[in-house]
Order: sequence, then C-alpha cells, then structure tokens
Amino acid sequence: MLYLKVLRKDNPSMFCGLMCIVFLTMSIISKNVPGYFLAYIMVILLFFGPVTASKLPYKNSITNTVLLLNNNEGILAETELIPYIIDKEMNDKDSELESLLTDRTVGK
Repeated sequence: MLYLKVLRKDNPSMFCGLMCIVFLTMSIISKNVPGYFLAYIMVILLFFGPVTASKLPYKNSITNTVLLLNNNEGILAETELIPYIIDKEMNDKDSELESLLTDRTVGK
C-alpha cells in the first residue's frame, strides 16, 4: 500500500496507467468468471493459505519479517520526551529546528 502512495506522489502518470490496467483486468475477470466461483476461490485461499505458507521452505524469513515489522525499537514514548520538553526554554530558539521550519525556496 505504501508503494502505491509513493508512486502516486512521485509519478502520477505511471500510477494512472497501472490503476487503469488493474481495473480493466478486474472488469474482464468479472465479466467472464461468475461471482460465486470467485467467492469460493477466496474462501479456499482463506482456509488453506496459512497451511500452504507454513509448508514453504522460507518460513523463517517470513517469520523474521513479521517480527521485524512489529518491532517498536526506535519509537519514542511520550514519557521519554517530557524531560526534554520540561528542560527546554520555550523562548530560546533552537537553530536546528529553526532551519527545518524555514522555507528557503520562497525568495528564489
């Protein structure tokens, strides 16, 4: 899903073409294949998909990927940020933050 958002932002014409192809394919399939058969295939995949995935030889890489996605390392909690905010004077301007907030392309 994230790839489609990036593709839409970076290359809108390719995104439009890709979506046209996807929806044209779905339209052709829906006209030629009955809906009951598609629902039956989806239910079969729902039941037998996990069993098939568990029998694949690269099961460990799938498990590692899922564990990596669920890892919270590097995420700051609010309680970790409160001491930083309390110690910081709000009237003092931080040069690093100031450089991030200014738009230098306005005058060009």
